[in-house]
Amino acid sequence: MRVRFAPVLLSVAACASPTPPAPAAQEAAPVTRAPPPTHARESIRAPFVLRLEGPPVAKPGEIVDVAAVLTRHGRFPGAIVLEARLGEGIELVDGEREDKVEFGEAEEIVRRYRLQISDPGAKFEVSATLSGDGYGATARKRLAFDGSVAKTRDRPRPGGLVQPR
Repeated sequence: MRVRFAPVLLSVAACASPTPPAPAAQEAAPVTRAPPPTHARESIRAPFVLRLEGPPVAKPGEIVDVAAVLTRHGRFPGAIVLEARLGEGIELVDGEREDKVEFGEAEEIVRRYRLQISDPGAKFEVSATLSGDGYGATARKRLAFDGSVAKTRDRPRPGGLVQPR
């Protein structure tokens, strides 16, 4: 009796299959790489560079002066928004937490901050953001006052990215 039911079950399973079997004659096309472009390449530069200047070491209770320096690379429309972020253990004595700056004819803009440090391990961060219709750029820099180097994520440097025309 077992032998008689097996063929019936197999035929029902074959009929209930949701997709038809693929034809054996079709084979996948081989994967090939496109040749490298032969047209000229153009370097894309960052529209500005941000750096922080300040003392590498500060004692608790000390007031330090820090400068955020924006250097322009090329012309671009729009304002750059500077935003200062204070880690726990840093108090802003003088300077703006958020500021809109426009280069005009200047090649470099400096914004100054006075900070009171209660924890030298705390970090002071400044971000600069430029955005417009179809473009944008952001730079972030951090400064610690305990002698360590506060690093941001590695990002492309000016002139580092290459794009085809």
